[in-house]
Amino acid sequence: MTNKLKYFFLVYISILFLTSVFSYSYVDLNLTLINNPAVLKLINFLQAIAYFNRPLATFIYLFSVFTLFSAFGYLLYQTFKRNLELGTIRKMVIVATLIMVFAYPFLSADLFNYLFDAKIVWLYHQSPYSHKPLDFPQDDWLRFMRWVHRYSPYGPVWIGMSLLPSIFGFGKFILNFF
Repeated sequence: MTNKLKYFFLVYISILFLTSVFSYSYVDLNLTLINNPAVLKLINFLQAIAYFNRPLATFIYLFSVFTLFSAFGYLLYQTFKRNLELGTIRKMVIVATLIMVFAYPFLSADLFNYLFDAKIVWLYHQSPYSHKPLDFPQDDWLRFMRWVHRYSPYGPVWIGMSLLPSIFGFGKFILNFF
């Protein structure tokens, strides 16, 4: 691998990491993921950008998407030129996955609905087809959810797959979330 490609990979990984960190700017204002003061300070700073400085947040997001899309194109080009070996590509995929798996799912509020549908089954022993999240007003998770008024639109297989995090999350939100 050339020095140019090594430098590119370093920049690519850095942008992935920064994008992953920036994703936490969209943590709902009513959701506390962790109580560590340093992490809370960072998330509060990022939330100030996302919620109260939309032009800057939009620029950062669009820059990130454009840069990552361009990087993908460059990697594709290098692959077709046979400058990248399969082992290098595999390593890059693994590293990118390990970085982005910890990104906050800021464009998918559905995740919280999946978790709550499973919670309705696992904790409340009810059907998410006949009970909606709003039927459990005492639940703390409602404060950061969307679409609390709807019954589950997902089929039983999806609900079954959503139960896995619920079972292994032991009722803790952060464990279910990750």
